[in-house]
Amino acid sequence: MGRAMSLTDEIGFYLDPFGEQATGIANLVNGRAWGARSNAVTFNSAKFGGFSFRLQRGFGNVAGSFRASSSTSASVTYTSASVGLYGVYEEIRDDNGRLSSLYGASREFMAGATYAFNSAKFYAGYAQLYSSGKDTLPDSLNPVGATRANQEWVGLTYQLTPALILESAVFHGNVNHGGGSATLGVLGANYSLSKRTMLYSTLGLMFNRGQAQFPVETGNSAPLPGKNQQGVYAGVMHYF
Repeated sequence: MGRAMSLTDEIGFYLDPFGEQATGIANLVNGRAWGARSNAVTFNSAKFGGFSFRLQRGFGNVAGSFRASSSTSASVTYTSASVGLYGVYEEIRDDNGRLSSLYGASREFMAGATYAFNSAKFYAGYAQLYSSGKDTLPDSLNPVGATRANQEWVGLTYQLTPALILESAVFHGNVNHGGGSATLGVLGANYSLSKRTMLYSTLGLMFNRGQAQFPVETGNSAPLPGKNQQGVYAGVMHYF
């Protein structure tokens, strides 16, 4: 009970070959699946033959309204030695209890699978966002007032050595109402210095079409509509 990571964040981590870095699954939905949910009650089931599920309700704390500023979600997973199957649904409502923002107050569905074979791991997924046609308001991330955004992706990671993992993926998204489309290609590598310390580097190439203006790193300044963007970053991760 209390503030907890969203179920979409957890499922996205498993389905993203880059583990939800700044460049990856979050780009073409402007970070919609990221973050925690406040005032939440979360239920985690036991595992039943590889299956498990989670339920989460975030209360808005708005007097007189059960929907206002609330979130509701459910996820299901199946995992075995080589296969992972994942699905999640989430609904976030605004201060008035409406689905008024494609990348903020909206519904999201995400599903996908992973398959591990020897040193390789394959990823495939699909996500869809949709908001209310009568309530959606244009904003800085959605200037055309789009009500639906789709994304699909495939990826591959390869354990080249016990310390070195190579990563790659292609993400593609479409936005309705003339919002355009975009394709993101990503390459990366992780090198473990120890069990708790890792070096990483990621290169992203974002190709926008039409009115799309997705940045190559989620949350960064967007390019002009229809313009491309490239970026690379490197860092150190340490687990405490």
